[in-house]
Amino acid sequence: MKTQINNLIEFNEAFGIEYPKRPNLVDAKTQELRVNLLIEEIQEYRDANASGNIVEVLDAIGDCLYIIIGTAVQHGMQNIVEEAFRAIHASNMSKLDENGKPIINGDQTYDPRRPMGKVLKSDRFFPPTNTLDKLIDRN
Repeated sequence: MKTQINNLIEFNEAFGIEYPKRPNLVDAKTQELRVNLLIEEIQEYRDANASGNIVEVLDAIGDCLYIIIGTAVQHGMQNIVEEAFRAIHASNMSKLDENGKPIINGDQTYDPRRPMGKVLKSDRFFPPTNTLDKLIDRN
């Protein structure tokens, strides 16, 4: 992911977009822009997939990644986003049950607050928050 992060830093520098070097919150205008850009690309993904255009699906996925990584840079998280991803992945893997199987909403159990087909948390689940807190505090 380092290459992609560096690409987004290059983009920001080429287009004169300032970005912090340490984790921070963005202002409401920047937040709204990031959200709207992502919504636009998600809608493009949905439309491309629905129309059967695999090339446009790939383009939309790439654009979503570009926006997400760019958002991490806008929040000054370029130096910690990879470690955060690893912590979130470990947390997601802890959702497996004691037999190493996923608990799928609507299969073995049903939680009306969650979408059908969503992976639910097992008793083994642990959140990534401690690791994420440490990453923010360290930077």
